[in-house]
Amino acid sequence: MKKHLRLILTLVIVVLLGALIIQNHAPVRAQLLFVTVEMPLILLLALTSGLGFILGLLVAYAGLIKPKS
Repeated sequence: MKKHLRLILTLVIVVLLGALIIQNHAPVRAQLLFVTVEMPLILLLALTSGLGFILGLLVAYAGLIKPKS
C-alpha cells in the first residue's frame, strides 16, 4: 500500500511539473556568478528540475552507504 501511494504521488508531481514546464516557454536571462545566459524558461525549468532530482538521488544514495569501521 505504501509503495502504491509513493508511486501515485511521484506520478502526480511529474505530471504537474511537466505541465508547468510546457506552459513556460518565454525567453529569460539566467545569471550564475559572472555568466549571463538567455534561454527559454522551459529549458531552465527542465535543467533545474533534473539537477534537483539527481542531487536528491545522490543524497539518498549517500545515506544508504555506511562507512566501514
